[in-house]
Amino acid sequence: GNLASHSFSGGVGLVSSRLTLEGPVVKNKLSYIVGGRISYSDWLVRQIKDVQLKNSEAEFHDLTGKIFFHPDKNNMVSLSGYYSYDDFKLGNDSIFSWNTMNLSLKWDHIFNETFSGLFIVASSNYESHVNFEEETESFYYRNSINNLLLKYNLLYSPAERLSVSFGLEGSGSVIEPGEIDPTTRPTNVIARDVGDQRAIETAVFFQSSYDIFEDLGLSLGLRYSHFFRLGPGDIYQFDYDNLDGRYPSITDTVSHSSGDLISEFGGLEPRVSLRYGFNENSSIKASYYRTIQYTHLISNTITPSPLDFWIASGPWVEPVTSDQYSFGLFRNFRNNKYEISAEAYYKKMIHVVDYIEGADLVLNESLERGLTQGPGRAYGVELQVNRNEEKLKGWVSYTWSRSLRKFESEVPILNINSGEYYPSQYDQPHDLSFVANYRIWERSVISVNFNYKTGRPITIPVSKFGFGPVLSVLNYSGRNEYRMPDYHRLDLTITLEDKIKRNKRFRGEWVLSIYNVYGRKNAYSIYFDEYGMAHKVSILGSIFPSISYNFKY
Repeated sequence: GNLASHSFSGGVGLVSSRLTLEGPVVKNKLSYIVGGRISYSDWLVRQIKDVQLKNSEAEFHDLTGKIFFHPDKNNMVSLSGYYSYDDFKLGNDSIFSWNTMNLSLKWDHIFNETFSGLFIVASSNYESHVNFEEETESFYYRNSINNLLLKYNLLYSPAERLSVSFGLEGSGSVIEPGEIDPTTRPTNVIARDVGDQRAIETAVFFQSSYDIFEDLGLSLGLRYSHFFRLGPGDIYQFDYDNLDGRYPSITDTVSHSSGDLISEFGGLEPRVSLRYGFNENSSIKASYYRTIQYTHLISNTITPSPLDFWIASGPWVEPVTSDQYSFGLFRNFRNNKYEISAEAYYKKMIHVVDYIEGADLVLNESLERGLTQGPGRAYGVELQVNRNEEKLKGWVSYTWSRSLRKFESEVPILNINSGEYYPSQYDQPHDLSFVANYRIWERSVISVNFNYKTGRPITIPVSKFGFGPVLSVLNYSGRNEYRMPDYHRLDLTITLEDKIKRNKRFRGEWVLSIYNVYGRKNAYSIYFDEYGMAHKVSILGSIFPSISYNFKY
């Protein structure tokens, strides 16, 4: 927030509006800033001559705020909050929605010229919902992950070329993998709750940055993290030698009371980075770091709208450990008007999670017996050219990358794709972005934005057969053997700025934009019915125009 004077800015448009206010409460000591956005795009969506779009809905709103207190030269305190909500409905399908609520308190304290500290308390809360309205099968589904963090960091800078930071942190999480409740009576939907998962993660860390020479810098760090999975909860025991259909049979259930230790994991996470400047325009950078991730994102990508939820590591699911190496070249030209960068990376992972063939992921109390773990690798090259001149600004960036997984086990049901590497859901080899802002006249700017991505990998039915009363049995391809259509989209914007007057406190501009200029129906998801017929879901698969007025006072 501005500590000296009050101001406000915002915009009013056909699709959404926004407003931000800021200023001092006590001049030069206490300030505020608050801003929000809201959309009302449904009426415009229904004007488009598309049957599916006419019955669709989409909206978002969010609010963010911050209070900043600077009582003296050695202390700064800030309290920040954020809330957001998004939803969409495709045709006559379910309403899918998400909301996030975050709150953080930060206290910076300067002990002396070389020593300072930072204390943080933060809370983050995320929920995902599905609201399905149908006479006999209406339901409300939700999953969530809530986290509370405490962190204290000390920074010691004894010399201009040396800085050292060290500290500790702890966080507690409550994860709800999923629950469902019927919303009408009578109904065919049965209420189910998978049950919450509770965890605590602690860490102590150290990092040092040292400029060995003016053109050579080194950074070294080490972090030790520890993870505790706590009760209450039921942990199932599995027998992989005796199958229950597609799954290992359940031989026993161990019930843990509140606060009981279910599992614990820990490990060292080192990191090192090096930079060398050949001159003021050219440099190279190299780095290595290890991370350990104790929570896992489970994605069901074969439904009309993919459902994602989180689970904690435990007796049957180990944390993911990743080692990443990177190397980059950077160069500026013509007094920094042009910037060119090229970076390559390689990432090696162990205990990556995926689901076995035919696994039932959603609302499964014994979810772990449908999961398998194995190694993964990701690698790629990122290229970017920036232009930063008065009349024409923008960039072109291109990434070639791969993301692969391998699940090979002596237990046959834990094998995927015959134990060979296959593309993960994140494998999109080609990614191209082009952004240009061209000032036509003194107060007019035209902007062009183009995006292209390789389609996501998918598993599809490649044949089918029938027998007796069963009309259709589907045979599927190898895991992620095929791909959705490639994604590409062009957007155009024209900005017309108000005439600048001397000492004018109010500034404004008109913005005319066209989203998806050539109306491509990019696939949000592709799913297959029981007969093997493919269905493509597109979001805003048509030209979408808008106009807005932005202002600042």
